[in-house]
This record gives sequence, C-alpha cells and structure tokens, in this order.
Amino acid sequence: MRALRTQALGLAICSLVTSARAQSPPLKVSWSAPESCPQQPAFTTQLEGFLGRELAALDDPSLDVVGNVRADAAKGYVARLRVRTKLGSQQRELAHRDCAELTEAAALVSALAIDPNLVVSSPKAGDEPAEVSPVPTPPPPVDARPATPAEPPSAPSAPSRDAPHPVRPSRSLHPSVAALGLVGSSVLPGAGAGVGLFGALGLGRFRLAARGNFWFPRFQGVAGVSGPGIDLGAWGVGLKACGLPLAGEVTLAACFGPELGDMYGTGNTQLTNPSTVHNRWSAVSAELALAIKSSSGLTTLFGLELGKTLEAPIYGVRVDGQDVEVFEAHAWPLNAYVGLGLFH
Repeated sequence: MRALRTQALGLAICSLVTSARAQSPPLKVSWSAPESCPQQPAFTTQLEGFLGRELAALDDPSLDVVGNVRADAAKGYVARLRVRTKLGSQQRELAHRDCAELTEAAALVSALAIDPNLVVSSPKAGDEPAEVSPVPTPPPPVDARPATPAEPPSAPSAPSRDAPHPVRPSRSLHPSVAALGLVGSSVLPGAGAGVGLFGALGLGRFRLAARGNFWFPRFQGVAGVSGPGIDLGAWGVGLKACGLPLAGEVTLAACFGPELGDMYGTGNTQLTNPSTVHNRWSAVSAELALAIKSSSGLTTLFGLELGKTLEAPIYGVRVDGQDVEVFEAHAWPLNAYVGLGLFH
C-alpha cells in the first residue's frame, strides 16, 4: 500500500512540473548590435529594470522581443525593434547618435509594449531622447519616454510633450565647404602649386560640387634661347556631379563635370614690348575625393583629378622679327589636392 502511495505521489509531482513548464515557456529575446554598442545581456538587464521583475516571471507564452542595431551615417545608430505580446505585435524604429542611449530607449519601448500600464519616471532635464520612426501596426503607438502613465491599447493617450517626434526620411540638402591646396600641371607648363575653394550640396548618395582654382604663374622660356620667355598663370571654375559609394565618417565621392577658366601669359623684360595676353581654356575632368571627418567636426579632404582639355590656348613671342611658339596648354591636366573644411 505504501508503495502505491509513493508511486502516485511521484506521478503527481512530475505532472505538476510538466504543467508548470508547459505554462511558462522560455522568453525569446534577441538583440543584435555592433561591437561598439551594448550587447544582449545589457539590453536584457535594462528591460528587466524597467519592468521591475525578471523576464522569467512574465506569464505570456506569445512574448517575443527582437532588436537589430545598425550604424547610420546621418543618424548615428538606428534600431529596428519588434515586440510581440498577447495584445499583438508592435514595430518601432529608433535613432540616436549614442548607441548606449539608443539601447536604453529600446529597452524602455519594449517594457511599455509588454506592460502598457507601466509607470516610468520622466527623463532627466537635458537628456536627448532617441528619435523614433513609428511603423504602422494594429496596436496603438507607445511613446519612448512618456511623462505620464501610458493608457491601455483600447484607449490611446494624448501625445506627451516629452515624447520624441517621429523621424521622417531626410530630404534636406547637406552643405559642405573647404579650402584647398593644389599641386599638379593644370593647363600650365610643368608642375606647380595653387589654391582653391570647394563647396557642395549633398542629397542622400548624390552631391553637386563646385570648385574654384587659382594656379600660381610658372615661367616657360623660348626653346634654344636664353632669357626671353613667358610667365603663364591660370584660374578656373568647375562644376561636377558626384556619387558617393561610401558615406559616413569616411566618405568617398566619384565626380565628373566641366571646367572653364582663363589662362594668361606675360612676357618678361627680355622681350621687346612685353604684354599680357588672356585666353579662355576649358576641359572636362573626372576625380576621386576622400573626406575623413574628425571628432572636432573638421573634415580633411584628399582628391585626385584627371582632365581632358577642350580649348587649349597657344602662347608665343616675337624674337628677331619672327613669331616663335612657346607653349600650348596641357592636353591632359593631372592634379591632386588636399583641403580642410566642414562637411555635413
């Protein structure tokens, strides 16, 4: 008789354990983020902190939390969050330049989705809320940092003034400006130096850039004669359309467009009646530009440009009553530059 009672008691205990396990399945929490961001254990700890209890104590078999963080050139970091509960499924997109702040905001949003009646204290003054882009889903939206208790899904509350504003896709133009130091041939003889000014307007992965160049004069002598010659200088303005295969803290731009300018030559004192002659020159060119942004906000710009001259002025002098050709503008200008400026 005792053996039968013992066996019955064991079966009852096993049945209770099995029933408890069936009623409380393991909570699924998935958090994927770059190495520079808090990882899943930190996210889980923050989520439990907002809920005020461990996740294992929650009684919701359908509960599922999935988050994925990626780096974004314009916003810093963007988190795609999905929370599924017995009330339904919600999706959010949050953005912040500080990944730790973004992780905390994601944990708060998840906690509010799990427990809509959760009361969370207002954020400290001066804290920057993560930007939230709501994705339409059946349940009502949940504010990331409400100043008052959130209402149940059946009765959505009025927007809190402390709640973050939705982020719309950026369609604004991003200006850039930089001062340049130049080295190359341009359309002048040999290699020399110059200065320039760069400006651009960017929209997404595209940029329209303008650049002004001034090349310091270089001397070109008359072949076979010592002394007589011409000091040749040039300036030009170019307009280029650029695509950005790489954008962010390090930006790579590939550009193509026309350039138009003035080339001038002045005879030296070894010539009779020296004068200055101006001629128009033009070219098309392709270039690669690399911009590296520093923590101070300044950006260093490196560029390499190859062009094809379309209008190539010819300069000459009169020696002993005869016209002598001295120089014709370079057919294939090759230039490099380095600059410092502000890029947005």
